[in-house]
Formats: sequence, structure tokens, C-alpha cells
Amino acid sequence: MSETPSPKDACLDDIRARILKLDLAPGTPLEEAPLCRAYGLSRTPLREVLQRLAGEGLVRLAPGRGAEVMPIDLTRLRQFFRSAPLFHALTARLAAEAGPTADLAPVQAAAAGVRRARVARSPAGMALADHRFHVALCRMADNPYLTAPMERLLIDQTRMSLAFWTGTTPADSARIDAALAEHDALVEAIEAHEAGRAVALALNHWEGARAVIATHVQPPPLTDDAGLFDEG
Repeated sequence: MSETPSPKDACLDDIRARILKLDLAPGTPLEEAPLCRAYGLSRTPLREVLQRLAGEGLVRLAPGRGAEVMPIDLTRLRQFFRSAPLFHALTARLAAEAGPTADLAPVQAAAAGVRRARVARSPAGMALADHRFHVALCRMADNPYLTAPMERLLIDQTRMSLAFWTGTTPADSARIDAALAEHDALVEAIEAHEAGRAVALALNHWEGARAVIATHVQPPPLTDDAGLFDEG
């Protein structure tokens, strides 16, 4: 029987989920008074929550300015796109090379969670479950030099990939179903300790996410009825 989380832990979990789902957009100020009222906390435990979120890379604390949701600027985007395939490939390899005592259950449970959210047609649910899937893979890899930076990268990946799990067209459905199949194949490769196949699957899975993220972070071209901004 699971224990009921404390008000502070419930606040921590809820703000974390709201940031990952973009209910709290990058750069949003986190004002203490409204948050204290919303979560029934005094300022001291709320500040402990914000410190914890800052340690995870979800929140930025600035002296004299308070807390804000971690922004995503151009420099951060460049670093994200350069680092993500390397991190995903290394995570998959280390997870597949983990010893027989490595626990695959959290990865399998997270993959099942994505499928349940898919049945429920919840884009935010799928994004959060996918986040848990990749965090579980990272922890299975069990490398202290990888875990912290990979989990920080996954924060931005989840925030920017909500569009990947959203959509109602046949192409959207096919993309999501392919991602779920890639999860299953990656789990199978890791369970079989097939490191090369796990890396290939991880990179293919990342490429599908990258294409959607890149499309949504790049603004559309300017157009107008007079053709002022047309090419040619």
C-alpha cells in the first residue's frame, strides 16, 4: 500500500509535471505567495521545493529576482541538438551492457505507461511517461558521469517534444505508434544485451523526435497577402 505524499512532496511532483507538460512555460516566474496559497505551504517548505527543482535543472534561481522556470534560449538549443544523439546512444549502450543484476522493470513499466496514455489519448500523459522511460534507461545505465547531464537534457527534450505526442491525423498516429514500437524493440535489445542494436534503435528513435522538435522550434516564414515576403 503506497503512502500518501506529504504536501511538500505533492507540490514538488506537481510543479515538476507542470513544467514538463509546458503548463508552466520556459521563463515563467514562480512567485512564492501564489504558490504557497495553491499548495497550502509556508514559504520555507516552498523554497525547499524550488531548491530541489533548481538542483534537477527545472528551475533557475536568481539572487534578487526569485525563481523562474528554466528558459530555453538559442545557445541551449544548439547544445541540445548537438548533445542529444550522443547521450541517447551512450545510454542505450550502457544499459544493454549492464550486468545480469540490472533491473529492467522500471523501463518496462514506463514503456507500458506510454501505451496506457496512448489508449487514453493523452499527449501530456505520453510525454511524461516517455520522460520516465528515458530516465529509467539512464538510471539502468548506472554511470554517474552520464546520469545528471542526461536527466537535464531529458527535461528540455520532454518540454520541446510535446508536439511529437500531439495530433489527430493518420501521419501523427503512425508516428506515435512507431515510437511505441521502438520503445518495445529497444527494451528487447537491452534485455538481450545487444548493444549495437540498442544504439541503432535509440538513434532512430531520437531522429523521429528531433525532426518534430526542429519543426516546432523553428518559426514559420513571414508571409502576407501582398507577397512582400515571398521568395524570388
